[in-house]
Amino acid sequence: MAQIIITDSTSDLPLDFVEENKIHIVPLNIHLQDSLYKDGVDIQPSELYYRLRTEDIFPQTSQPSAGEFMEIYQTLKPDDEVLVLCLSSELSGTYQSAEMARDMVAEQIDAEIHVVDSRSVSLGLGMQVIHAQKCFAEGKDMAQTLYELAEIRRRMRLIFAVDTLEYLARGGRISQLSKRLGNLLQLKPVLHLEEGRIEVLDKVRTRSKAVQRMLEIFYKEASQAQQVGILHIDAPTEGQQLAQKVQEYYHGPLLLAQCGAVIGSHAGPGTVGICWY
Repeated sequence: MAQIIITDSTSDLPLDFVEENKIHIVPLNIHLQDSLYKDGVDIQPSELYYRLRTEDIFPQTSQPSAGEFMEIYQTLKPDDEVLVLCLSSELSGTYQSAEMARDMVAEQIDAEIHVVDSRSVSLGLGMQVIHAQKCFAEGKDMAQTLYELAEIRRRMRLIFAVDTLEYLARGGRISQLSKRLGNLLQLKPVLHLEEGRIEVLDKVRTRSKAVQRMLEIFYKEASQAQQVGILHIDAPTEGQQLAQKVQEYYHGPLLLAQCGAVIGSHAGPGTVGICWY
């Protein structure tokens, strides 16, 4: 019996971790000027971010098809245990595609497939995958792994600041009204994931104050944090600076990741964030 993990391309996992642990990645789609790209396969983040900064384009994204999950499910052996961790169902239909594929192959294979809504995205999803792999490596069964992941989801925090609200508004992740008010008043909102949805946590006047507000929120919980990650979208210097500030109060494992092209399409270049549980 093998224990297998499947996730999607928004998990922003380190490539060496994916390869070493044989994690299956199902890519989401990016629609750009009548062309379709597979996230992380046909287009890399750096290419997309360059185009976002130099061209007047606004990509659209879509979930993978059930068929893409089925292709992996159909390679499973009898008695395999499979954990499928997907980005929040409030942000994408990826979870539904994974569930649909499981139901479609239910009578064809004997493997046990567990599809889980991470209620998060980017490192909020990626850190759940990392913990699941750690559980399997320690010999824990699926029930215990699922229990621990549920506890992580209960504690997970992901807060971030975007450079502009334009991308979130065009992608339908915030209302047009919120976008207009934010741009009109030159507000820099601090956003977070709440029950798997993007919500406004606070509003400040400048980008530096938005970053400082994120740090203030994190500092209050730093002593309880078990795992922390810093994410950025085409902002490596700011990401490193944020990581250094975080390490003044937190001395445990720290991940630093550039978000993939799908996340970048919705949040836009210049975004930085902190994720922890």
